[in-house]
Amino acid sequence: MSEQTGDFSYEAFNHDSFLNTFREVTVSFGQRVVREGDIESLKASLDMLPAASFVLTERGEIVAANNAFSALFNSGLPVETHFFFGNFIRPVSGLKEWLEKIFPVSLKERIRIEALCRLSSGQKCSGALDSVIIKNKSDGRFYISCEIDVSSAESEVVLRLASAIEQAAENIVITTLDGFIIYVNPSFEKLSGYSHDEITGKNASMLRSGENKDDEFYQNIDNVLMGGAVWSGRMRNRKKNGDIYEKDVTISPVKDSSGRIINFVSVSRDVTESIRLEKELRQAQKMQAIGTLAGGIAHDFNNLLMSMMGYTEMALTRLKEEDRDTRDFLSQVCISGKRARDLIRQILTFSRQSERKVAPVQAGLIIKEALKLIRSILPSTIRIASDIRSNASCIADPTELHQVIMNLCTNAAHAMMEHGGTIDVVLDDVLLAAESEICRTKGIKGGRYIMLSVKDTGKGMDSGILERIFEPFFTTKKLGEGTGMGLSVVHGIVKDLSGCITVESRPGRGSVFKIYIPATAPLHSVPEQAPEQRVGNKEVILFADDEPMLVDMMEKMLSMLNYSPVSVNGGSNALEIFKESPDRFDLVITDLTMPGMTGLQLAREVLALRHDIPVVVCSGYSEIISREDIEALGIKAFLTKPVSVNELSKTLTSILNSVKKES
Repeated sequence: MSEQTGDFSYEAFNHDSFLNTFREVTVSFGQRVVREGDIESLKASLDMLPAASFVLTERGEIVAANNAFSALFNSGLPVETHFFFGNFIRPVSGLKEWLEKIFPVSLKERIRIEALCRLSSGQKCSGALDSVIIKNKSDGRFYISCEIDVSSAESEVVLRLASAIEQAAENIVITTLDGFIIYVNPSFEKLSGYSHDEITGKNASMLRSGENKDDEFYQNIDNVLMGGAVWSGRMRNRKKNGDIYEKDVTISPVKDSSGRIINFVSVSRDVTESIRLEKELRQAQKMQAIGTLAGGIAHDFNNLLMSMMGYTEMALTRLKEEDRDTRDFLSQVCISGKRARDLIRQILTFSRQSERKVAPVQAGLIIKEALKLIRSILPSTIRIASDIRSNASCIADPTELHQVIMNLCTNAAHAMMEHGGTIDVVLDDVLLAAESEICRTKGIKGGRYIMLSVKDTGKGMDSGILERIFEPFFTTKKLGEGTGMGLSVVHGIVKDLSGCITVESRPGRGSVFKIYIPATAPLHSVPEQAPEQRVGNKEVILFADDEPMLVDMMEKMLSMLNYSPVSVNGGSNALEIFKESPDRFDLVITDLTMPGMTGLQLAREVLALRHDIPVVVCSGYSEIISREDIEALGIKAFLTKPVSVNELSKTLTSILNSVKKES
């Protein structure tokens, strides 16, 4: 139970509980109620004491108090009118605990405890309460003589406040109006690297990051503070070792009793790591958005690739052997189509957060291949000079390496698009010591690395752009010229390969990007073999797709492979044709996603009509079907678009030969 007087809350100091508690304690001393007359002799002596002093009865009533007490608590009541001391003072430990602490000890021992007080001004504060049991000599009655020292309690408050500031996790700095530091707490010392003695007496401007916007930025802060308002925001400061850190800070003006500003106090928190994590989260979210978008368009995109690659491969088979230039051109189209296919698969893999498939690959071969493609798409004003010195291999995905060199060269070309220039591409073997600067600053291990350098003679970059070039979607290109994803993709690939990337650039001096990837032993070159030709024996194959372009292309491709195709637009139409003569067909190929009837529905229907018919499903996006679904339906194979002529012929030959053996 608690009582409240004004806005001063205290524990249950009602008379009954006080009396009962007091009597419980005093019984142990064999004392009973006695005359009060002798206590009057104390009243005159109390006024001689400088501290606020008073005497309590067993009921908790103040029967004597001095002038210091009246001035401090403004009781306004004569001593003859007894009033309850709980209206003004409350032992922090509680009344019962206080009494139990007093009475079991020697009567001459003074007990000092902390108490909460409500002063005449209405102010609430703590005080030191000194108490001692006194005994009326004439009849043996016990009273409690008390002194309350508010001034010492205020000192304790100050000490506790100072202790709290010293132990605070936030960085606290107090300055003069001119910005000279007069106090810093240990948290600030730990963060900044400056000791208290090193920093006090110095101007806070020495902590500024030195960025161009500092002067205007800090002038705005001064204007707010001198107007008596509090400023809150984020700023960048420099540590003793030169490192830049970011902090969320609140700066408040400190005023004296007259309202005049005498100091400023800054309370800040280091948010450098939080900002880094936020950036990583935003990058992950943006990359995930790319993956989701790619998943949505993968089917249509791969349909286009399949048509492009299919017709190109068929064109290659009809070229005369002596037409080598045209054959080379079309071969490059096929290679680019395969890279585009692999790129879509990589993005889809990222969106599913599955593991990448990497293997030993000779980086030099990939880079030479990519440079051939880059040369064909750059204007004649831009020259490429390459020096491939390394034949070492690395554990990577070939398409990822292709992306790295393509993105770096495209970025270099953009920097020289206006006036032209040269792109120097170097691939070399380097040995990095564990104590080298690049290993220490980039967090990579010492050892053998493949170093890819791409240097341009373009316009270069200033420090502001350099800080952001690896951020997703950050670009200096105009609308329609690029997405800003290139360098962020490069950074992500290199990081996943346990490597690092460095960049040096100055306005007007061009840029140099260097990629370091851990090297493995060189690979022995294997002569490229022509794809094994597999042809059919006029087997009848039903092909269903909702893209007329693919229906036409696949009919020509199957015919070229010596099959007898029946190509149909849509799953429903294919099913009607199959129902007319189920035994006519040797195999069914169907697209997975078609309007009306999907590939899976078509597969179920044809297998229900003829359980031994082999079915092959194709799709540009394999995420929507699982291996379990394929096995459960009895589907013989699943092909991911775009499907090459060789892959298609190999799959059909394997399935049809297996069927012949079973029969």
